Amino acid sequence: MPAGERTESLVPVAGGAAELHGRAVHEPFGETLRPRGTGAILDVASDLLRARFLACGGIAFAVGLGGWTTAEFVLVPAWLEVSDPVTALLLSQVTLPFFHALVLAAAAPISVLAAATMRGHPVTLGAAVRRALRRAPALAFASAPLLVAELFIPVCCVLPAPALWCLFFPIAQVAVLDRVPLTRVFARSFELTLRPFSDAMALAALTLAFALPFAVFTLSARALSAWIAPMLPASLAVAEGLRVVLSSFFLAVPTAFVAIVQTVFYLDRRMRRDGLDLLLRLETLGGAA
Repeated sequence: MPAGERTESLVPVAGGAAELHGRAVHEPFGETLRPRGTGAILDVASDLLRARFLACGGIAFAVGLGGWTTAEFVLVPAWLEVSDPVTALLLSQVTLPFFHALVLAAAAPISVLAAATMRGHPVTLGAAVRRALRRAPALAFASAPLLVAELFIPVCCVLPAPALWCLFFPIAQVAVLDRVPLTRVFARSFELTLRPFSDAMALAALTLAFALPFAVFTLSARALSAWIAPMLPASLAVAEGLRVVLSSFFLAVPTAFVAIVQTVFYLDRRMRRDGLDLLLRLETLGGAA
């Protein structure tokens, strides 16, 4: 392919069609386009996070900031003001799927950035966000059953929420990167997660372990903001605002990292099931010819 030529492909679907517009071709992660084990997936994800840290972390921080603001000033006050215990329980249960929906919202553009960088076709932040917005209906339709189930799981105790989400580990990546019909995203993510399911479980456990220290920092944000606020004017408002900013900041890195791990996992499964790496090499050879 001639130097500086623009390409319109990023991740071909199983049928061979290509999608997503990109920029001039580079090869920083070209050698990673082959199936890898769990440890290698984490290594590649770490490299990708370092390569696009500001963009991926910025997306996670912005989405988290909006989410924490809504939680602190809308969800929590509504929950505390309710006197009926059943209603209070249901409102408290909204918190988990609400934040999980935010994680999915952040994962969509981050996945585009990570996949494009791994492919060697880096895209701009604006292009990644536009792509994520175009596929937002597919992601919302596919994740809605999981979010609703997560809302009622503590009540019916059918299946622990983390195990449920592990069954559909790359759901955001399928919705954004895999041009399948809207009604197929849910089933497609399930198909890619299985065989073997233990890989998805291992990655989910490892990323959870990575995120735990940041969760502790987030819990400490309340104490830190309460300590700093009295030194500033309008201490109550400052404490609440500072807590929101610190919570968003502490969770930005694990949110971005989990999304990138899911993206590398998705590409790995596409290589194993659909021969994605071979399709990409043939596409490159065809472009060069």
